[in-house]
Amino acid sequence: MSISPELTGLDCVSYHGNILDIPRELLDHILSLLPVPCRLRAARVCRLFQLSAWRATRELDLQEHRLSLLNSSQIIPLLQNLPHLRRLSLKRCFKLDIKEIFLGNYFPDLIDLDISGTRLQNSTEEAEIIFSRVPSLEELNIGLFDSMSDSYIEIIGTRCPKLRRLWIGGCRDISVEGIRLISSSCSNLINFNFCACYQFNSECLRVLAESCPNTVCLDVSSCFGVLDNVCDALYIARLKMLKRLSVRYLNVTDESMRLIAQGCTKLEYLNTGYCERLSDLSLAYVADHCSEMKSVNLWRCCGLTERGVKVLLRGCRMIRSLDISCWGNEISDELLKWIPSNAPNLDRLQLQESVAVTDVGIAALATLPKLRHLDIYRCDRVSNDGIFALGHHATQLRVLNCSGCPRIEFQSLNYLCSRCPMLVPQSETTVKV
Repeated sequence: MSISPELTGLDCVSYHGNILDIPRELLDHILSLLPVPCRLRAARVCRLFQLSAWRATRELDLQEHRLSLLNSSQIIPLLQNLPHLRRLSLKRCFKLDIKEIFLGNYFPDLIDLDISGTRLQNSTEEAEIIFSRVPSLEELNIGLFDSMSDSYIEIIGTRCPKLRRLWIGGCRDISVEGIRLISSSCSNLINFNFCACYQFNSECLRVLAESCPNTVCLDVSSCFGVLDNVCDALYIARLKMLKRLSVRYLNVTDESMRLIAQGCTKLEYLNTGYCERLSDLSLAYVADHCSEMKSVNLWRCCGLTERGVKVLLRGCRMIRSLDISCWGNEISDELLKWIPSNAPNLDRLQLQESVAVTDVGIAALATLPKLRHLDIYRCDRVSNDGIFALGHHATQLRVLNCSGCPRIEFQSLNYLCSRCPMLVPQSETTVKV
């Protein structure tokens, strides 16, 4: 076997022996570099390639690798050859019988499992079958399981004591008893997603704060039974190690935000999208107490102003991502001209539907030294001049969303792509028009 240097650009590589004599470790490494569909085809070559392909497979996402249309009878033999899987995603694979799949397989090394949006049944027998076969599980996404009961989640806690991250967003029937059972069984739990768990209330929050004080990530977006009073904010404030908090769509007040900011001083990510009762005072509290903040989402917070944004950016100098979309006329070119000299670390900015923003503001943003991602969806006063300014200065840009901007033409976008080498529309839709 030989490889032409004209094809590789390297010195000629020659191998004159039998390909079956290649060291096993080298063959495993070569096959591990292939995408999973190619690796599965390579497994059909011979027994040696098959075993090597199975050993090389540690992660499997059926959707990503276009295997989601297979049924259970086709997936079970495949998984039986992958006993050392560490990550498995069956997300939204509606044709699969999850109970049947796990009944015929055992995954001692699996640490990450995603079975959200699949056909699960609320039975303790099913829970025993699935979770008794993943003893090392650390991350579980079982979201959108409408009928999951407290007894089901109790079995998860009993069978998976090493669990660290739990996503049960959209599981509407989980009550305070289920939260108590899972938190008492899994002492290592630090990451929770309860988004749209409508039974999640103040009592659940209290139990969580008492049982899992080392929680690092908490998402209670659309849990309308929490943060209606100051006591709920006090429960969150007990989580001294909290780094990520999402309270999107909730009735959060300035007083609640003050308590949270004072208690959770290690916050790095905050999502308060559509929290309409917040004012600039909340941003001042965050700026005063959360100096490690890196990402803030203020989408559709109509009670905030440019003044609050300036206070936030002055106090949180490490912010890299900021979403101030859907503020109507509130975001102006003056703020965008102020940002580059006061928030030099900003690399992601979302300005959707900022109808007062013009080419002057975009030209100012182009001077941000680290700008990678810019979203100006429906900023209809931005024209070709703003795009030309981005192409002239922001050559490090990777993603631009300019959908709904009727004044932007392909001529300026072609210039932008020629100036920004990391902006590659033909591989992904990095430029949206």
